[in-house]
Amino acid sequence: SAAATLFAYDLYANPSYEIAHFYIFGSPRVGNSEFADDFNKHVEGYRVVHNNDIVPCVPPKSFDYAHISLGICYNENNSEYIVCDQDDKCQIGKCSVDDHLNYLSLLRNILPSIFV
Repeated sequence: SAAATLFAYDLYANPSYEIAHFYIFGSPRVGNSEFADDFNKHVEGYRVVHNNDIVPCVPPKSFDYAHISLGICYNENNSEYIVCDQDDKCQIGKCSVDDHLNYLSLLRNILPSIFV
């Protein structure tokens, strides 16, 4: 998903393409705050986060990385969400690999043989 973010950022500069909306699931922080601000000026996007997914926790903000776009942060059973316009608002308590493997209860249903 980091590569998809960088690809979308590259595409906005090409006049042959127009990005209507950008949705990314379980994405890490891709660049610093200047990158995130510039991305957000040019690409309307949404970051979907499932509960305590570990991937959006990396790299740490202390390394001067920032998230792009608005975060749509779902709870464990995907019954509620909050919109996060800043890194701190999603309030991920602990980082979970399992939450990265189970977005909107779909991945385990689609690929059950991988998860034993």
